Amino acid sequence: KPYVIFIKAPQFETLKIMHRDAAAANNQESANAYTDQDLHRTLQESDHIHKLYQHMFDATIVNDNIEETYAKLIESLTDIESQEQWVPATVMHAPCRNT
Repeated sequence: KPYVIFIKAPQFETLKIMHRDAAAANNQESANAYTDQDLHRTLQESDHIHKLYQHMFDATIVNDNIEETYAKLIESLTDIESQEQWVPATVMHAPCRNT
């Protein structure tokens, strides 16, 4: 089966700080491009996906620090590099659609 990694949203305050810092780093006019309601919706959706599909995840990484999350993701990918993975032939041979 394919190896599935879920990148889970962090706690609200961490998510808020990450969005603020990213907006500031990208010189966006408004560092508050996302409202608290938007961020809460992100957290709810992340939790919902995790609850519904956690049985399908081989790993879950909480995205509470971009650099650490990236390092954990690379580590996970490196670990599975030598493992056999199964993907349905229909996925591998499906025609590409340009929409």
